[in-house]
Amino acid sequence: MSGIVFEILSSKCGTVQEQVTLETIGGLTVIRGFINVANPCHTIDLREQVDTDKKMLSIFLQVKAIKKICVQCLANLEFRIKINRYYYRELFNSQKCMLKLEYYHRGKRGVLYEGEFEL
Repeated sequence: MSGIVFEILSSKCGTVQEQVTLETIGGLTVIRGFINVANPCHTIDLREQVDTDKKMLSIFLQVKAIKKICVQCLANLEFRIKINRYYYRELFNSQKCMLKLEYYHRGKRGVLYEGEFEL
């Protein structure tokens, strides 16, 4: 079982600053962000890694091309990650943990967030 819900909100032409915002809404922390890609025909696979000894939650976003005919333009993927704070509070037995959010695309690695995270 995971305390994360992930969805891609949009995939469209045009590049943007790769960044994320974190917002706490009740028992959830919502992370919204953008990743630039070669064209809009891409998707993202999410994988989480938990290290309870170090109180570290790592979220990896693997960008993958979708095999179909696609318009050729530099594009961006907008995504949203909902983290159940209470799930991880219980898992880590702590009010805080370290969070690392990074992505991989065409051999490129980018860190979108790395720091302390309030549970």
